[in-house]
Amino acid sequence: MRGFFGQFGTIKRLRVSRNKKTGKSKHYAFIQFESPEVAEIVTDSMNNYLLYEHLLQVKLVPLDRIHPRIWVGSGRVYKPPSFKWMQFIKQNRERNPEEERQILKAVLRKENKRRKKIKESGIDFEYPDIRTCLPPKPKKIKFSDFE
Repeated sequence: MRGFFGQFGTIKRLRVSRNKKTGKSKHYAFIQFESPEVAEIVTDSMNNYLLYEHLLQVKLVPLDRIHPRIWVGSGRVYKPPSFKWMQFIKQNRERNPEEERQILKAVLRKENKRRKKIKESGIDFEYPDIRTCLPPKPKKIKFSDFE
């Protein structure tokens, strides 16, 4: 955008609106030129111009209609959040005993279902119980560090 509209005059500020989740363009932007005459020329010449299979709609917005925070983030390149990293953090967080108990109940329920299916299909197969693979409960109670 800066390269294309820079041919008309000096661009003071440029803000491309982007999707917070993906970082892709929302297909509208705000451009402020150094002089208002250049902005009028751009409005007259570039309105309804076909650029990269998109029809440009260029409008001149008066200063009294511009929101005070419209230029926030205009100088920065937007970097979308890494959802892979966020999922990693969420999955590896420390869980309280109640959450661990719920997870263990679900795992045991699935294991019992699996054992029943194996037995119903007529297969004589035994494997160790999942409770034997779990670490033993701590013998000492861990209190908070406030003591």
